[in-house]
Amino acid sequence: MPNVRSFSSLTELMTYLAEQRKRSDSSVEEWQLALKPGDYAFRWWSADGSNRVDPSSLSTITLYYEIIESPYEEDRGRLTASYRLVTGYSTVCPEGEMGTVHVGHLHGMLTKEEFETAKEFGWPSIMWVDMEK
Repeated sequence: MPNVRSFSSLTELMTYLAEQRKRSDSSVEEWQLALKPGDYAFRWWSADGSNRVDPSSLSTITLYYEIIESPYEEDRGRLTASYRLVTGYSTVCPEGEMGTVHVGHLHGMLTKEEFETAKEFGWPSIMWVDMEK
């Protein structure tokens, strides 16, 4: 069951979001901060709404990301150090969707070849990678 949270004011919501961002920022690793346009990464997401992610579970979706640079000069530099502009792909959105991702939520990097293989196979939800990379 998804965890739904309500807020009594905009100030309470913004305080909560700032606390969550600070918490996420504190867990960022060097390889995550080093991600730049042209790099590829992935994240496992639990489709059942739980916070437990098991890459071998059928309720886990693999999200594939291509780190991109904004085509708009005025957008460059607006993201904090922990966020990247991405095009994200999955079985749910195989055509891709532009957005942002907090690097602390990423589970690993992909080579261009691994990314292209995932694309060729329709963005498979279950993916085995060498986590030592």
